[in-house]
Amino acid sequence: MVTKKTELKGEAIRLDKFLASENTALSRGDVQRLISEGVVKVNGEIVRLNKYILRKGDKTEIKYETPKLQPDKTVKLVKIFEDRDVLILDKPAGLLVHPVASQKRQTLAGGLLAAVKGIGEVGEGKFRPGIVHRLDVDTSGLMIVAKNNKAYKYLKELFQLRDIEKRYLALVHGEILQKHGFFNLPIGRKTGQSKFRAGFGREAKTEYWRRCLYTLLPSPAKRGRVPGSFPARAGQEGTQELGQERDSELDIYTLVEVQLHTGRTHQIRVHFSSAGHPVAGDNLYGRRFKKTDSKIFSRQFLHSYYLKLKLPNGKIKKIEIGLSQDLKKILKQLKLYSSSESVRLG
Repeated sequence: MVTKKTELKGEAIRLDKFLASENTALSRGDVQRLISEGVVKVNGEIVRLNKYILRKGDKTEIKYETPKLQPDKTVKLVKIFEDRDVLILDKPAGLLVHPVASQKRQTLAGGLLAAVKGIGEVGEGKFRPGIVHRLDVDTSGLMIVAKNNKAYKYLKELFQLRDIEKRYLALVHGEILQKHGFFNLPIGRKTGQSKFRAGFGREAKTEYWRRCLYTLLPSPAKRGRVPGSFPARAGQEGTQELGQERDSELDIYTLVEVQLHTGRTHQIRVHFSSAGHPVAGDNLYGRRFKKTDSKIFSRQFLHSYYLKLKLPNGKIKKIEIGLSQDLKKILKQLKLYSSSESVRLG
């Protein structure tokens, strides 16, 4: 059981928003449930109202169960590469990387405990055995795991020095006109908010290449275009004409290859959303497309498909995998009408 006491030092804010921002193991829905159960106090008094407004100096107290992690043999790890130091996996969409208090479900961490001897002693926290980075629950693809503490320290340093090349495939809304572009926009999150935003916060750099264009409708060349373009945003180098609106922009998609030069939370999703091109199927950053997306996408179209790194033994390792089956199935439902160059999809 965790008991956490916090004092509000900033501006007035709703109780549920504040507690969700201060307790990363809990979602806002979890916090609201705990408030209704009477386990949240403000200045020593139980408060059951989510909309209760905290003022500067108010002291909160919340109690909740800590996440639990046990070896889980039901989690089937898809191993792409393994040596004595490193394990590289293909994580399926829908699998949590590590446990959180709000969700009792399978985790990659539980699968690692069951499959890799001694990995429970690797790393800095008992809930993240050997895990040196993470993917969002609905993002699929390549993940690197350290099998011993020496490798863990080495890999963490590689990530900090940005000496690991990671590339993703993402399907985004709208037509991206530029063959190559670069986002250089900081990313941050304000207290009490679940979404990250571009334009303030920590440095974030994302490079991309346009690969293919898809549509649900006949070729746009036969349908004509509507004048107008998405405006360039400050810090978006090479994206002055990033996209162009059409008479039915909801049904135009661009497949992009993306390379991260920093590793911020939701970085790809935030950067493309800030330019008017949210990742298809992303209900958090692409809500205006939610109605259309729900007909085709069961999750965000984002896949970690390529890694290049220097292993602890000194060898250079390159790994490339194709799209997951669910994403390949989605592309089959769309009409390909333009392709910049080949990229491995299968």
